[in-house]
Amino acid sequence: FFSSRRRHTRYIGDWSSDVCSSDLEFRNGLATIHGYGRLLDPAQMPPAYRPYVEGIRLETDQLGRIVTNFLMFARPEQLSFGPVQLFEVVRRSVEDVRRETPDVEIRVDGTFRHARTRLGLGSNVHVLAVESPFDYPAQALMVVPRDLPDPGAPSSAGVLHDILVGIGAAMGGRTLVLFTSYVSLRGAHAALSEALPHLVVLGQGIDGPRGVLLERFRATPNAILLGTASFWEGIDVTGDALSCLVILKIPFTVPSDPVFAARSELLADPFGELAVPQAVVRMRQGFGRLIRSTTDRGVVVVLDSRLVTRRYGQIFFDSLPPATRQVCAAREVVPIVDAWWKGSQPTSPRVG
Repeated sequence: FFSSRRRHTRYIGDWSSDVCSSDLEFRNGLATIHGYGRLLDPAQMPPAYRPYVEGIRLETDQLGRIVTNFLMFARPEQLSFGPVQLFEVVRRSVEDVRRETPDVEIRVDGTFRHARTRLGLGSNVHVLAVESPFDYPAQALMVVPRDLPDPGAPSSAGVLHDILVGIGAAMGGRTLVLFTSYVSLRGAHAALSEALPHLVVLGQGIDGPRGVLLERFRATPNAILLGTASFWEGIDVTGDALSCLVILKIPFTVPSDPVFAARSELLADPFGELAVPQAVVRMRQGFGRLIRSTTDRGVVVVLDSRLVTRRYGQIFFDSLPPATRQVCAAREVVPIVDAWWKGSQPTSPRVG
């Protein structure tokens, strides 16, 4: 690979969002990039320009090798790309058109600033936040332990597995656990299956495809569903089948993600301007899986102490629905969940 891959990723992302309407076009377009470089002949250039032309040829040759690997080893469904900036795409889509675009998940810290910036929306675009009809303080409890190991610590997995086992036992199933990696999901699946043989543990990528897992989860009262990626949004399970939601980790985008890295290069504060807002939006989407009607009630447990130990944690608290919130010691999580689920809601919830 070459050192300027992020720069090339940015160019390809911008170009593909404008030109490509299919995977075939994307493949052909990538192959064409290599051809452009070979058309440049340094011998026909003035001497002062020849080093630059040689540099362009070198970079297109390197990119061509990557394209060749794509075409040889990647199936169309494995190719993915995304625009770095959405400004022009959105402007072309909404130009001279009046549209209503409802989305309950895009506010960050109570405002639409992040969405306006990402979409390039000017002051002539009006936004309206309509409050939820749900009574979150009465319908939902949010529990965050303050003293968990850092997510990267060697002891983290064992501590989290113990808490998940306790929650699963207290709830008798009825739990959705959201992960940010398949490695963590598989480890939890093994631990829960061994410790709770009387419950049904369903794991994405282990026990079937997404649709099948959702149907089994809805039909099985004593089930624990473990999901990542697509399970953070777009699923609807009402009633007691889903009464506890566990978010294992703040869903920050991996910094090495090519599109994320390319977007970060354009910002003065990539973490504050991009990483945190994206994670907040994803967290709101995950939170939204729990309360789907005015009669639903349940518990959200966030097993990431950074929500209370890092300064940016308050942005998450201010952006999530106003459920009853309790910050506690890790050893108190399971008793609190058990008591709330049985109707003994904490009498003096505390935040912070």
